[in-house]
Formats: sequence, structure tokens, C-alpha cells
Amino acid sequence: MWLCLFAILPVLIDAKALATNEPKDPSCSFETDAYSLSWTYDDPSSDVVFKMVARSELKNFWAGFLIGDDQPKDSIGAFVRNGQIGLMDGYAAGNRILSDNTTNVQALLFDLQDDTLTAEFARPISSSDPGDAELTGCTVSPH
Repeated sequence: MWLCLFAILPVLIDAKALATNEPKDPSCSFETDAYSLSWTYDDPSSDVVFKMVARSELKNFWAGFLIGDDQPKDSIGAFVRNGQIGLMDGYAAGNRILSDNTTNVQALLFDLQDDTLTAEFARPISSSDPGDAELTGCTVSPH
């Protein structure tokens, strides 16, 4: 059995606001008992760096989020399958998440300890992939 932990977040990042030394904008994070997601802007690389923590007692599961405005289409997530961790850059198609033809998400850190997956990954703020959402503001809308 697979468990999908979803935070459907229309996410837009304001790069200049995140690049300052000001306190972290609390609207640029999302947290529940079993899932948390936060993101920051890395000025030298022009990447948005995401940190996702998902808890599940299942051996195989997927956790991720959707990015976009009214109808989020862009998806990034991590999966655990038989103890192996992988990263998925994808898009929503109906009630499924499919892999992008172009993967432009870079894995930075994966860790699976005591039923808790921690994944850090980065994606450019602007993408040449027409299916990727632009990360130019910061709005969270959990569904």
C-alpha cells in the first residue's frame, strides 16, 4: 500500500524578500503533525531551496506538493520505495502525478530515520520547462 502525503500548496516565491537577513516569512512554510515544508531563496544560485519532512509508518510512500496559482500543475516530491529514496519533478494530470520530461530539481539531502523522511532539494526560480510554475511570489493555500 502506498501513502501519498500531499500539501497542495499554490506556492510562489518572492526571491528578493527571501534573500534579505530579515526574519523568515512564516507564510513561506507549511506544517501539520505528519508533514512540514519550508523554502528559502539562495541568491548565488538563483534557486529556491525546499526542505520537506514527512512522517509515515508505511514502508513505501510518496510526499510532495503542487505549485501554481488557481489550478496547481507543477509538482515536486520524494518517494520511499523499499528503503530507497528518490526525487520526482512532475506535474498533475487529473488525479495522477506524472514525471516531467525535463528534470530540473536538484537533490541536496535525503534522510530516512524512524519513519521520518527529510528531503532537501532546489529548483531554479525561473525554468525553461513550460510545465513548471514560476517561483516569483510567496502564497500558501493548503487544501
